[in-house]
Amino acid sequence: MVKSTKRISLGSVRFRSRAALTLGSIATASMILSACSSSSAASSSATTSAASSKSIAANYNLKGANITVGSLNFTEELIMGYITVDALKAAGANVTSKLDIAGVDTIRQAELSGNIDMFPSYTGTGWVVYLKQTSSITNSEALFQQLNSMDRANNKIAWIGPSPFNDTYDIAANSAVAKQYHITTISQLAKLVKTNPSVATFCSTSSFAVRPDGLPGLESTYGFNFPSSNLKTEALGLIYSSLGSGSPCNFGETYSTDARLISNHLIVLKDTKKFFPLYNGAVTVRLSVLNRYPAIGKLMQNVLSRLTTPVITQLNSQVDINGLPANVVAANWLKQQGLS
Repeated sequence: MVKSTKRISLGSVRFRSRAALTLGSIATASMILSACSSSSAASSSATTSAASSKSIAANYNLKGANITVGSLNFTEELIMGYITVDALKAAGANVTSKLDIAGVDTIRQAELSGNIDMFPSYTGTGWVVYLKQTSSITNSEALFQQLNSMDRANNKIAWIGPSPFNDTYDIAANSAVAKQYHITTISQLAKLVKTNPSVATFCSTSSFAVRPDGLPGLESTYGFNFPSSNLKTEALGLIYSSLGSGSPCNFGETYSTDARLISNHLIVLKDTKKFFPLYNGAVTVRLSVLNRYPAIGKLMQNVLSRLTTPVITQLNSQVDINGLPANVVAANWLKQQGLS
């Protein structure tokens, strides 16, 4: 579900999980953070064609296909964008890359208008932001099927997926503050806002602050409101370090597949009312393009099926923590999977 990037009218979007950090999850995450792929040069030129006879992707013949791929402008979206671009190239397609687009509304309009043909996204973004649905579907496959059916019928947009990983929003806390005030759930945070508001400072992106699946909906569902003076707007990348230090915020918006939750020792609060939608990764594509090149669906389904939560979290960590370029991380992973 930009990064911050799941938005309704501002900014960008992303995804995360609802479970609080446990000793087991910390150990698993530590193993994830220790994994680092060697960096190798990877081309990010705009338009190229590159088919490899040794690649699994070459089994999906897209020779002669002309496809324009977009992505949003946060780490996970960029990685998925480069994965999509490189996998299509490996299958023989001529790919024009228009990655790093700011704003979910902007990228959606680019696809609807034909300026791009496809881009990675999240089921929750499609359901809440693009289709304006308010009903909650808690089964990931059911949500995907309903989203795909409605978007095909109403907008001639198809969805490919879903991926196993669910990158939904999380509310995370500075670990010392969470322990001192015994805060492990969002319900307990709501009570803290009322009983000790000076402690309940909150950082979010500008997008999360206005999204219906962000702060307004969260406050409505849990029956509280942060004092306006307690709300701070920051870039997503800064929120993790701000929460880690407890300045300027003790609580904030985070994403479930972001390795910086671990590196900053943050505590994820349980969403006991299951407010946040599912944000399984997917690829959205213009139906006319998919009908012309049906191998796109088969290829990207193969790719997406490999993107589990540990895998995407590791890829994110290689960029956000180890400092590798997103295109290099994507290229290395595709090579390891035999897809390039």
